Amino acid sequence: MKSERNPKEDPLMLWLTGGPGCSAFSGLVFEIGPFMFEIKEYNGSVPALALNPHSWTKISSIIFVDLPANTGFSYAKPPIANQRSDSKQIQHALQFIRKWLMDHPEFFSNSFYVGGDSYSGMIVPAIALEILKGNEDSVKPSINYHGYLLGNPITKPEDGNYKIPFAHGMGLISDELYESLKSNCGEKYQNVDPNNEMCVRDMAAYEKGYAALLSTYWANDDMVRRALGETTIIRETPEL
Repeated sequence: MKSERNPKEDPLMLWLTGGPGCSAFSGLVFEIGPFMFEIKEYNGSVPALALNPHSWTKISSIIFVDLPANTGFSYAKPPIANQRSDSKQIQHALQFIRKWLMDHPEFFSNSFYVGGDSYSGMIVPAIALEILKGNEDSVKPSINYHGYLLGNPITKPEDGNYKIPFAHGMGLISDELYESLKSNCGEKYQNVDPNNEMCVRDMAAYEKGYAALLSTYWANDDMVRRALGETTIIRETPEL
């Protein structure tokens, strides 16, 4: 998607969606792309697209890529290319962007960025590092790398263990529940042992209260209330 401002000079970004295995189409129509689905009552027809006034293509050109292979619209002919791993995805991304630049030499001089969200937090920094290494080793074509950006990223497998301290630090759960979670779960909140009844109980309290809190904000959103034809504002904040 070319920049709507000045594609000859504006930055060029490679965008990957997380999962792993989620199509970059979600980034195109739900996040940063120039299109979005019209929000209106469903009438049985195909959803219509509208222009996104906040699209990042206002100031940059973006390449939305489905990775790893067989994600979204992507496919691979040789069976070996269907093998998936983080390292293979990194190499496939590097191969893609170098070949893409060879086919689109008009973008050689544009500042280049790598971006992504969610699980791409495990992939994007490594792609950036490999680009820098390639430039140092004079791999052609050279990429005019300027940086990378991540949204809501996973940065290591145990990221889920930080959701409880984060919720407590943001005042979203009580001191009592936080201390009970720490004590009963041993500060390990991923893949909780189902036999640890006290931890399971506390996690259920966290999930129920946190979901209720987020639902309150969701239900009070102007767009949500208009879509539902609702005028009443929910004022109660759940106690966590």
